[in-house]
Amino acid sequence: MEIKNTTQDIEFDERYKNGLRAILAVLSTGVILLSVFSYYKKHPTTIVSKVEGKKYIKSEFKNSTPSDFIKEIPLPKDVSFEQSYGLQYESAKQLTVVFATTKTRKENFELYKNFLSNNKWTVKNNIESKSISSMYAVKENNDINITISDLVNDKTNKSQVSISVLRR
Repeated sequence: MEIKNTTQDIEFDERYKNGLRAILAVLSTGVILLSVFSYYKKHPTTIVSKVEGKKYIKSEFKNSTPSDFIKEIPLPKDVSFEQSYGLQYESAKQLTVVFATTKTRKENFELYKNFLSNNKWTVKNNIESKSISSMYAVKENNDINITISDLVNDKTNKSQVSISVLRR
């Protein structure tokens, strides 16, 4: 018994193979994109940029404290960072965290003012206004800037805290 392939059979086979190739290509692309997304979710993002001609490397730390962040700085338990990053310059490193908190601006101002005083930081400047407070202090080769602002429309949190440490 002889099997004959007609032109229609051959065209159907080619369309079938092309369809399988297209599905395989889409699935392969999906797996690659998922792998890349998974990798960057687990590892800090690094960006090289220039500001005023000075080169720096930015590392995003998502919801964890930047490496080299001063461990003694008080942070709320189970803090959820709105921003957490490091900027590496030629001669210095800036480490920044930003988060919302249930404490008021005044409570946070007192907390960080006491922290700076108790840990022998020299406060160079502090400002308290109606809706924002800020402190700038130095200790050895470190500078710290703490800014606290009111959160008016947030039902859960009362203030936002931004802490930037410059390590030279």
